[in-house]
Formats: sequence, structure tokens, C-alpha cells
Amino acid sequence: MKRTTLRLVVIVAIMVALLLGLTINSKAASVPFYISNASGEIGQTVAVTIKTTDKIVADDINIDISYDTDKLSITNNDIILSQAIYDTFTVDENFMYGVKEDQKVISIGGYKMSPFTFEADTNLVTLNFTIKEGTLEDTELSVIIDSENSEDGNRYYGEIKSTITPIFPVTSIEVTPTSGVLNVGETENLTATVLPENATNKTITWSSSNEAIATVADGVVTAKGPGEATITATSSNGLTATYTVSVKLPLTGIKLSESTLDVLLNQSAKLDVIYNEPNTTDDKTVTWTSSDESVATVENGVVKGLKVGTTTITAKVGEFSETCEVTVSELPLEGIALDTKDFLLEEGLKTTLTVLYNPENTTDDRTVIWSSSDEKVATVVDGLVTAVAPGTAKITVATLDGKYTAEVTITVTEKQVVEEEKPTTEEKPTTEEPVTDETATDEKVETSVEENKSDLPNTGDIAIGVFAVLMVISLAGIVFIVKSKKNN
Repeated sequence: MKRTTLRLVVIVAIMVALLLGLTINSKAASVPFYISNASGEIGQTVAVTIKTTDKIVADDINIDISYDTDKLSITNNDIILSQAIYDTFTVDENFMYGVKEDQKVISIGGYKMSPFTFEADTNLVTLNFTIKEGTLEDTELSVIIDSENSEDGNRYYGEIKSTITPIFPVTSIEVTPTSGVLNVGETENLTATVLPENATNKTITWSSSNEAIATVADGVVTAKGPGEATITATSSNGLTATYTVSVKLPLTGIKLSESTLDVLLNQSAKLDVIYNEPNTTDDKTVTWTSSDESVATVENGVVKGLKVGTTTITAKVGEFSETCEVTVSELPLEGIALDTKDFLLEEGLKTTLTVLYNPENTTDDRTVIWSSSDEKVATVVDGLVTAVAPGTAKITVATLDGKYTAEVTITVTEKQVVEEEKPTTEEKPTTEEPVTDETATDEKVETSVEENKSDLPNTGDIAIGVFAVLMVISLAGIVFIVKSKKNN
């Protein structure tokens, strides 16, 4: 069948179909073929494929593909016949396919005297169209297929359509505003603008660099915690724009650790500021003031009592302030004592006594007067006691007004004399004269003294006796010593 005859058959078939009221579309059961849709960016090549949907046995097939040459371009090299056509058709003068630059229809056809068979889902031809610059809308492909089935004598004829959709990528993206300051709990709506306006996919994906600080959903930013976070808008093709948010945690008020405070005269007490929102990002500097600085002063929260009375201490942080009523009072002395009981102290030695005040933190004058009942025995100056001579004395301390006193008894003992060890006498030559009776008498006297130590009344008498004996020996001799001992 020649091409002219085929054209005539197609026209006649269309007229018959119209007369019979048949509907021709891509869903028609009489067209056992399928053509795919395609999409791509301007300048890209996209492929559409014609395939069988059902098994078909026919003795000829003619495919005419109509397209818009202003929107699409194709060459012979872009038309790929499947192996199914090559195996089935006889490629001779009865088989033709191709396209010219000025054509709007691609014709593919073949005729065979004996029937040929295409199984379902057989790829017949693939056409690679290039989307031209300036294409702004979808382009429709119209495919008319005419075939005859030699087994049942039916003719399959119909039209199927395909759509090639140009894709316009996002070329830029902007977010407004680009930065902001929010308090915790506040929100802000962001607007993302993508260009060009006819971009095919304007989908925006939102994300936050730190969701503990700020979250984002559909462009709505919610401040969660103090700090800084970056909100990013990402286009479908990966372009990004950002918004920087600084989240603040404002101070909502302050308190003082005490609402009233008692301070002793010349003593100090501490006040602390308690912040509502301890982690606030506001300035936490405190300004302290006293309503009467003659009564009490305050510095860095430390209150010092200067005079008996009352004053108001104020702490101010930003727009918030809090007060504390301070009362400065005295703590009268109720008594004094010394830190030791009666004690012994050797002649010539010293010791220090300490006054104990009751109460310890009294605000009364702590000036005291020291005195000794016998300064020949012991003296005292500012609590420093000096043992002067053997005997006893009372050390007394009294407040300046004499209201309270305390005393202790000191017993001063004689200073102990440590006898020096006599040096060893060298051996005398055998020619040394014999010991005189005087020497023997000395030894006898010493023995007598040693034997009668138990008769001495006390250590003081012993010391005096020994001293007397030594003096008598050196001055008057042994006879005088004996007499002196007897008299004693």
C-alpha cells in the first residue's frame, strides 16, 4: 500500500468514525498503544516512548506523530526504532520514517502481506525531543495510529496524546527579614521568595541550626531559649537563603534574700539579689543605695551598721527594684571572764591572759583595765603577766565603767638554780701532800647535811641552808659550819 493510499484510508476512517459517533482518545480500547509523558528544563532533551498495551496481530501499522516545531526540535538521529520493528517490518520502499526541519509530523509506517505479531508492552519507537528556548507552556504530542488485524478483519485506529512539560528551575531565593531579635516564646513569620516567578517547583524546605534556641515550621520561627540560631530556607534545586535570630531571655523581676535585716552596731551582714530568670540575657548589674547612710551603708550587698537606728536598703536592676528594712542595734555586754584559772608561774617568766566577753559579739566598748594586787609579786600590762618574786597575787581585769570584773590568782615560785657540774680533777703525782683534817671535816659535814635533808621543813629552807653552808665553808671554815648547823 502506497503512502497516498494510506492517507486516503486514514481520512475515510476518520469520517466513518465521526458518522458512527465514535470517540477517539488515548483511552480508546481500539488503540492498543501507549505513549509516555516527559518533562525537562529548557534546552534539555527528553524522551517519549510508544509502546503496545495489548498483544496485536496486524498486517500494517502507520504512526503519525504531530508536534509543535516552535517548542520542540528533533532530527532523524533522535528517532530510535526498536528491534521489534526491525524484526517485524520489511524495510523497503513500503517502510518509511523520518522528519524534516519544516515538517510538523513524523511518519513511521510499514506494510507486510502476511500478518505480524507484537506482544503486549513492546517498545516500538523512542523519540528524543529538545525543548526550545522560550518555551513557557506544556507541549502536546498527538499520535495517530492506524493498524489492521488480519485475523479478525478489524481495523485498529485512534489517537493518543502525550505532554512534554518544560521545567523552570529556581535561579535565586531570598528570605525576609534576614535577621531579628526575639524573646523566648515569641514568633516571627518569614517570607521566602523564589525567582523566576514561573519556577516550576517553588517548594521551600525550612531548617534551624539549633532547635534548642529556635524552631521553624512553614516559615514561622519560634524562640525557644537564649542564644543565636540560623534559619535556612532551601529551594527544590538546593539554593539557600538564611535568617539569623538572636533569642533573648528578659528579666521579669528581682527579689532580695531578706526583706528585713538586723545588723549589730559596727557589724556587717550580706544581702543577695535573686533574679527572676537566673539565665536572663539582660544586664544583671545591681545598683545599691541606703536611705540613711549615717545608720548603715551598703556596698555590693554588704550592709554595715554605723549607728543605732533604721534605714532602707534598695537594690535596682534595670527597671526592677527591691527593698530591705535594716535595723541597726546594740548588743550589751553581760559579763567578762579570763581564759585561765589560778596558776603557777616561775619567777622571771611571763604569760598572756585573754579576756572572754559575754556575748562574744557585744557592741559595747571592749576597753578593759588590768591590775595586780601585789606588783612586787607579779605585774600585768594589757594582759601580759610577769612573775617578779615568789609569792601570790591576784590579777584583775575590769571594764572601763567597772561594771564587770574577772580575776585569777598567780603563785610565783622561786627560780630553780641548776648546779653546774664540777670539772674532773686531774690525777696528782704520788708526791702530793696528804689530805688535811680540814678536808676530812668538810666531807663529814657534807655527809651530815645529806643525811639530815629529811629534817628540813621545805624546799625553800633547803635552798637557804645549802646556800648558807656554801658561804660558811668559803668564809669561816669547817668549825663555824658545824656550829651553825647545830644552832639550826
